[in-house]
Amino acid sequence: MQPGLYLDLPFDEYQAADAVSVSTLKRFAQAPCKALVSRPSTPSLAFGSLVHCAVLEPHRLEDRYAVTTVERRGTKAWEAACLEAGDRELVKQADMDDALRLRDAVQRHAIARELLSPGLIVEGSLFWDDPETGLRCRARPDGIRRDLKALVDVKSAADASYDEFGRAAAKYRYHWQEPMYRDGIQHVEGWVPDAFIFIVVEKEAPYLVAAYELDAADVDKGRRRVRETLSAYAECKRSGIWPGLPENLQRLTLPVWAD
Repeated sequence: MQPGLYLDLPFDEYQAADAVSVSTLKRFAQAPCKALVSRPSTPSLAFGSLVHCAVLEPHRLEDRYAVTTVERRGTKAWEAACLEAGDRELVKQADMDDALRLRDAVQRHAIARELLSPGLIVEGSLFWDDPETGLRCRARPDGIRRDLKALVDVKSAADASYDEFGRAAAKYRYHWQEPMYRDGIQHVEGWVPDAFIFIVVEKEAPYLVAAYELDAADVDKGRRRVRETLSAYAECKRSGIWPGLPENLQRLTLPVWAD
Protein backbone atom coordinates (compact mmCIF):
# COMPACT_ATOMS: atom_id res chain seq x y z
CA MET A 1 0.00 0.00 0.00
CA GLN A 2 1.31 3.42 -0.94
CA PRO A 3 1.09 6.29 1.60
CA GLY A 4 -2.35 7.84 1.82
CA LEU A 5 -5.86 7.51 3.23
CA TYR A 6 -7.88 4.61 1.83
CA LEU A 7 -11.65 4.57 2.27
CA ASP A 8 -13.65 1.33 2.21
CA LEU A 9 -10.51 -0.83 2.23
CA PRO A 10 -11.55 -4.32 3.42
CA PHE A 11 -10.09 -5.14 6.83
CA ASP A 12 -8.43 -8.31 5.53
CA GLU A 13 -6.53 -6.28 2.92
CA TYR A 14 -5.57 -3.68 5.51
CA GLN A 15 -4.31 -6.36 7.88
CA ALA A 16 -2.36 -8.15 5.13
CA ALA A 17 -0.49 -4.99 4.11
CA ASP A 18 3.27 -4.99 4.74
CA ALA A 19 3.23 -2.16 7.28
CA VAL A 20 3.64 -1.73 11.03
CA SER A 21 0.56 -1.09 13.17
CA VAL A 22 0.32 -0.24 16.84
CA SER A 23 -1.00 -3.77 17.44
CA THR A 24 2.20 -5.10 15.86
CA LEU A 25 4.27 -2.91 18.18
CA LYS A 26 2.38 -4.14 21.24
CA ARG A 27 3.09 -7.77 20.31
CA PHE A 28 6.71 -6.86 19.58
CA ALA A 29 7.02 -5.34 23.08
CA GLN A 30 6.01 -8.71 24.59
CA ALA A 31 8.68 -10.48 22.55
CA PRO A 32 10.00 -9.43 19.13
CA CYS A 33 9.16 -12.78 17.50
CA LYS A 34 5.48 -12.26 18.39
CA ALA A 35 5.36 -9.41 15.86
CA LEU A 36 5.76 -12.02 13.10
CA VAL A 37 2.51 -13.77 14.08
CA SER A 38 -0.95 -12.34 13.42
CA ARG A 39 -3.38 -12.12 16.30
CA PRO A 40 -5.89 -15.00 16.03
CA SER A 41 -9.59 -14.26 15.88
CA THR A 42 -11.57 -14.88 19.07
CA PRO A 43 -15.29 -14.68 19.97
CA SER A 44 -14.55 -11.46 21.87
CA LEU A 45 -12.88 -9.87 18.84
CA ALA A 46 -15.71 -11.04 16.59
CA PHE A 47 -18.30 -9.47 18.90
CA GLY A 48 -16.24 -6.27 19.01
CA SER A 49 -16.33 -6.11 15.21
CA LEU A 50 -20.10 -6.61 15.26
CA VAL A 51 -20.49 -3.79 17.81
CA HIS A 52 -18.29 -1.50 15.71
CA CYS A 53 -20.46 -2.08 12.68
CA ALA A 54 -23.67 -1.54 14.67
CA VAL A 55 -22.37 1.68 16.26
CA LEU A 56 -20.38 3.16 13.38
CA GLU A 57 -22.07 1.81 10.25
CA PRO A 58 -25.55 0.54 11.15
CA HIS A 59 -26.64 0.86 7.53
CA ARG A 60 -24.18 -1.89 6.60
CA LEU A 61 -25.26 -4.47 9.17
CA GLU A 62 -27.49 -6.42 6.79
CA ASP A 63 -24.79 -6.46 4.10
CA ARG A 64 -22.12 -7.80 6.45
CA TYR A 65 -24.02 -10.08 8.82
CA ALA A 66 -26.65 -12.79 8.62
CA VAL A 67 -28.56 -13.62 11.80
CA THR A 68 -29.41 -17.15 12.86
CA THR A 69 -31.39 -18.71 15.71
CA VAL A 70 -29.12 -21.78 15.57
CA GLU A 71 -27.21 -21.84 18.86
CA ARG A 72 -24.52 -24.46 18.38
CA ARG A 73 -21.58 -23.94 16.05
CA GLY A 74 -20.23 -26.93 14.17
CA THR A 75 -23.62 -28.59 13.75
CA LYS A 76 -25.25 -29.45 10.44
CA ALA A 77 -27.82 -26.73 11.11
CA TRP A 78 -25.01 -24.18 11.60
CA GLU A 79 -23.28 -25.29 8.40
CA ALA A 80 -26.54 -24.96 6.48
CA ALA A 81 -27.06 -21.46 7.89
CA CYS A 82 -23.52 -20.52 6.84
CA LEU A 83 -24.23 -21.65 3.28
CA GLU A 84 -27.41 -19.61 3.23
CA ALA A 85 -25.54 -16.56 4.57
CA GLY A 86 -23.18 -16.61 1.59
CA ASP A 87 -20.48 -13.93 1.91
CA ARG A 88 -22.02 -12.53 5.07
CA GLU A 89 -20.73 -13.47 8.52
CA LEU A 90 -23.15 -15.60 10.49
CA VAL A 91 -24.00 -14.31 13.99
CA LYS A 92 -26.35 -15.56 16.65
CA GLN A 93 -29.57 -13.66 17.25
CA ALA A 94 -28.57 -13.01 20.87
CA ASP A 95 -25.28 -11.40 19.80
CA MET A 96 -27.04 -9.18 17.27
CA ASP A 97 -29.62 -8.15 19.87
CA ASP A 98 -26.83 -7.19 22.29
CA ALA A 99 -24.98 -5.23 19.60
CA LEU A 100 -28.13 -3.25 18.81
CA ARG A 101 -28.67 -2.49 22.49
CA LEU A 102 -25.09 -1.19 22.72
CA ARG A 103 -25.66 0.92 19.60
CA ASP A 104 -28.81 2.46 21.09
CA ALA A 105 -27.02 3.19 24.37
CA VAL A 106 -24.19 4.97 22.56
CA GLN A 107 -26.68 7.08 20.64
CA ARG A 108 -28.27 8.22 23.90
CA HIS A 109 -24.93 9.65 25.07
CA ALA A 110 -24.69 13.31 24.02
CA ILE A 111 -20.94 13.46 23.32
CA ALA A 112 -20.93 10.12 21.52
CA ARG A 113 -23.94 11.10 19.44
CA GLU A 114 -22.24 14.31 18.29
CA LEU A 115 -18.98 12.56 17.42
CA LEU A 116 -20.77 9.83 15.46
CA SER A 117 -23.04 12.21 13.57
CA PRO A 118 -22.80 12.71 9.76
CA GLY A 119 -19.32 13.85 8.75
CA LEU A 120 -17.55 10.93 10.45
CA ILE A 121 -15.04 9.03 8.28
CA VAL A 122 -15.42 5.43 9.44
CA GLU A 123 -12.43 3.09 9.54
CA GLY A 124 -10.32 4.94 7.01
CA SER A 125 -6.97 3.19 6.52
CA LEU A 126 -3.87 5.38 6.91
CA PHE A 127 -0.49 4.42 5.46
CA TRP A 128 2.67 6.50 5.88
CA ASP A 129 6.45 6.24 6.10
CA ASP A 130 7.98 6.91 9.49
CA PRO A 131 10.71 9.52 8.84
CA GLU A 132 13.03 8.30 11.61
CA THR A 133 13.08 4.58 10.83
CA GLY A 134 11.84 4.47 7.24
CA LEU A 135 9.24 1.89 8.23
CA ARG A 136 5.92 1.83 6.40
CA CYS A 137 3.27 2.30 9.11
CA ARG A 138 -0.49 1.85 9.17
CA ALA A 139 -3.45 2.79 11.35
CA ARG A 140 -7.20 2.39 11.06
CA PRO A 141 -9.02 4.85 13.35
CA ASP A 142 -12.62 3.94 14.12
CA GLY A 143 -13.60 7.49 13.25
CA ILE A 144 -12.01 10.65 11.84
CA ARG A 145 -13.71 14.03 12.26
CA ARG A 146 -11.98 16.54 10.02
CA ASP A 147 -14.47 19.25 10.99
CA LEU A 148 -13.78 18.80 14.71
CA LYS A 149 -10.12 17.81 14.26
CA ALA A 150 -10.81 14.74 16.36
CA LEU A 151 -10.20 11.00 16.29
CA VAL A 152 -12.74 8.60 17.77
CA ASP A 153 -12.20 5.11 19.15
CA VAL A 154 -15.12 2.89 20.22
CA LYS A 155 -14.51 0.28 22.91
CA SER A 156 -16.90 -2.29 24.36
CA ALA A 157 -15.99 -3.23 27.91
CA ALA A 158 -17.17 -5.20 30.91
CA ASP A 159 -16.80 -2.06 33.04
CA ALA A 160 -16.70 1.47 31.58
CA SER A 161 -16.13 3.21 34.91
CA TYR A 162 -13.24 5.66 35.31
CA ASP A 163 -10.99 3.40 37.41
CA GLU A 164 -11.64 0.17 35.52
CA PHE A 165 -11.24 1.66 32.07
CA GLY A 166 -8.05 3.33 33.28
CA ARG A 167 -6.71 -0.09 34.26
CA ALA A 168 -7.75 -1.51 30.88
CA ALA A 169 -6.11 1.42 29.06
CA ALA A 170 -2.84 0.72 30.87
CA LYS A 171 -3.03 -3.07 30.38
CA TYR A 172 -3.78 -2.88 26.66
CA ARG A 173 -1.53 0.14 26.07
CA TYR A 174 -4.19 2.47 24.68
CA HIS A 175 -1.75 5.31 25.34
CA TRP A 176 0.37 3.85 22.50
CA GLN A 177 -2.57 3.94 20.14
CA GLU A 178 -3.21 7.67 20.36
CA PRO A 179 0.27 8.93 19.33
CA MET A 180 0.47 6.37 16.52
CA TYR A 181 -2.87 7.48 15.09
CA ARG A 182 -2.00 11.15 15.52
CA ASP A 183 1.21 10.60 13.54
CA GLY A 184 -0.74 8.88 10.78
CA ILE A 185 -3.19 11.76 10.41
CA GLN A 186 -0.42 14.36 10.48
CA HIS A 187 1.68 12.59 7.84
CA VAL A 188 -1.22 11.70 5.54
CA GLU A 189 -3.66 14.57 5.98
CA GLY A 190 -1.36 17.36 7.14
CA TRP A 191 -3.30 18.36 10.26
CA VAL A 192 -2.88 17.61 13.94
CA PRO A 193 -5.90 16.24 15.88
CA ASP A 194 -7.03 18.39 18.78
CA ALA A 195 -8.65 15.43 20.50
CA PHE A 196 -8.56 11.63 20.65
CA ILE A 197 -11.74 10.44 22.35
CA PHE A 198 -12.60 6.96 23.58
CA ILE A 199 -16.30 6.08 23.59
CA VAL A 200 -16.69 3.15 25.99
CA VAL A 201 -19.90 1.13 26.23
CA GLU A 202 -20.55 -1.71 28.65
CA LYS A 203 -21.52 -5.11 27.27
CA GLU A 204 -24.28 -5.83 29.77
CA ALA A 205 -27.42 -4.01 30.91
CA PRO A 206 -27.89 -1.17 31.60
CA TYR A 207 -25.19 -0.64 28.89
CA LEU A 208 -23.52 2.35 30.51
CA VAL A 209 -21.52 4.69 28.27
CA ALA A 210 -18.62 7.02 29.04
CA ALA A 211 -16.31 9.26 27.01
CA TYR A 212 -12.65 9.68 27.93
CA GLU A 213 -9.50 11.53 26.83
CA LEU A 214 -6.12 10.35 28.03
CA ASP A 215 -3.99 12.66 30.16
CA ALA A 216 -1.32 14.46 28.10
CA ALA A 217 1.49 13.07 30.27
CA ASP A 218 0.35 9.51 29.57
CA VAL A 219 0.14 10.22 25.83
CA ASP A 220 3.70 11.57 25.95
CA LYS A 221 4.80 8.42 27.74
CA GLY A 222 3.11 6.36 25.05
CA ARG A 223 4.81 8.38 22.34
CA ARG A 224 8.25 7.71 23.87
CA ARG A 225 7.54 3.99 24.07
CA VAL A 226 6.23 3.89 20.49
CA ARG A 227 9.38 5.63 19.27
CA GLU A 228 11.62 3.20 21.18
CA THR A 229 9.67 0.18 19.92
CA LEU A 230 9.65 1.37 16.31
CA SER A 231 13.44 1.77 16.47
CA ALA A 232 13.87 -1.71 17.97
CA TYR A 233 11.49 -3.18 15.36
CA ALA A 234 13.48 -1.53 12.55
CA GLU A 235 16.69 -3.05 13.92
CA CYS A 236 15.15 -6.54 14.05
CA LYS A 237 13.91 -6.11 10.48
CA ARG A 238 17.38 -5.01 9.39
CA SER A 239 19.18 -7.90 11.14
CA GLY A 240 16.55 -10.57 10.55
CA ILE A 241 16.86 -11.58 14.21
CA TRP A 242 13.59 -11.65 16.20
CA PRO A 243 14.28 -12.80 19.78
CA GLY A 244 11.80 -14.47 22.09
CA LEU A 245 11.81 -14.28 25.88
CA PRO A 246 15.12 -14.16 27.79
CA GLU A 247 16.80 -17.57 28.01
CA ASN A 248 18.59 -16.92 31.31
CA LEU A 249 17.22 -18.05 34.69
CA GLN A 250 15.19 -15.17 36.14
CA ARG A 251 14.22 -14.48 39.75
CA LEU A 252 10.48 -13.86 39.87
CA THR A 253 9.02 -11.25 42.23
CA LEU A 254 5.28 -11.50 42.83
CA PRO A 255 3.06 -8.41 42.41
CA VAL A 256 2.51 -6.26 45.48
CA TRP A 257 -1.13 -7.42 45.73
CA ALA A 258 -0.23 -11.12 46.00
CA ASP A 259 -1.67 -12.77 49.13
